[in-house]
Amino acid sequence: MDTRPPRRLAPERLAAARDYLRREGRPLDEAVARVALEGAPADAVLDALADFQNPDGGFGRALEPDFRLPASSPMASMVAFDLLREVGARKDAELVKRGLAYLADTWDSALGGWQDVPEEVNDHPHAPWWHHEPERRFGPQGHWAMPGAQITAALWRHEDQVPASLLREASASGLSHLEQTGEPLREYVALGYHVLARATSDRELAARIAARVLRDAPHAVSREPEQWKVEPFQPCWLVREARDPLAEPLRDVLEANLDFALDRQSEVGCWEPNWIWFGQPASAFEPARRDWSSEQTALLLRVLSGHDRFPVEG
Repeated sequence: MDTRPPRRLAPERLAAARDYLRREGRPLDEAVARVALEGAPADAVLDALADFQNPDGGFGRALEPDFRLPASSPMASMVAFDLLREVGARKDAELVKRGLAYLADTWDSALGGWQDVPEEVNDHPHAPWWHHEPERRFGPQGHWAMPGAQITAALWRHEDQVPASLLREASASGLSHLEQTGEPLREYVALGYHVLARATSDRELAARIAARVLRDAPHAVSREPEQWKVEPFQPCWLVREARDPLAEPLRDVLEANLDFALDRQSEVGCWEPNWIWFGQPASAFEPARRDWSSEQTALLLRVLSGHDRFPVEG
C-alpha cells in the first residue's frame, strides 16, 4: 500500500489557474470557481448564468461548449442546473423558477424523458456527437440518463416547485431504464444516476439507484493512464470530492487520475480539452476549445480542492 502523501497543486500553479480564469475565462466559470474556492456568494453564478438563459426559460447560447446553438435545449439546461446544485444557489431565484418551467414544458411523456438537443442544433457549429438524428432518443451514449438523470435530480432538489406528477413520472422512467439494462453503467450515465441518487428524498429510489451505481463503479471509468490522454471523461469527474461514497471503491484509480490532472495543467495555467471535433477544421472547434479551457479549469480546481490536493496553508 502506497503511504506517500498525495501530490498537491503548487501554490504558483493555483495562482496561474486563477489568473487564467480572470484573464481569459468565461465570467460564469470564474464565478463558480470563486464560490467553490473562496466561499463567495452563489448569486454571482446566478448573475452569470442569466447570460445563457433564453426567454422560454431554458438555457443555450453555447453553455455546453460542444454545441453552439443559441436556442434552449434540455442538455444545456441540465448543465445549468448542475452548476446551481454544485454552488448551492438560491432555489427561489427567478432564473431557477423559469428554468424549472422550461424543464416541465419539454418533458416528453411518449419518450419518457427529455430529448437532448433539438433539430436546430444541426444549423450551428457542433461536435459530431451532438448532431441531431431523429432515431437517437437520448444523449450520445444513447441512455435515458443523458440528460434525464441529472434533470430529474434538479427536479428533486426543487421538489416543492415542480408538479408532483412530473417528479413521479420522471423518476419511474429513470428507474425503469436503469433496471432494464444489464450493461455496466459507464461515464456520463453513471454520473447522471449517481447525482440522482444523492439528490432524491425518496429513500427507496435512492437505495436502488445507489446500489447499482456502486456495483458498476469499477467499470464506470477508464483505469488506464494512457487512455486518459484521449478519453474525455476522467474518473475524477465521477468522484469529485473525497467524501463521495464512490471515493473508497475507486481510491487507487482516483489518486492516479488526480496526479494525471496535476500534470495536465498547461503553462498558461488552464486545463485544455483533450478532444477535438473530429472530421472538422480546427477553426470550427476553436471557440469551443476556448470555452472548454475555461470550464475545465474551473472544474479541475473544484475537483482538486474536493480531494484535498490544494497547497497546505501555513
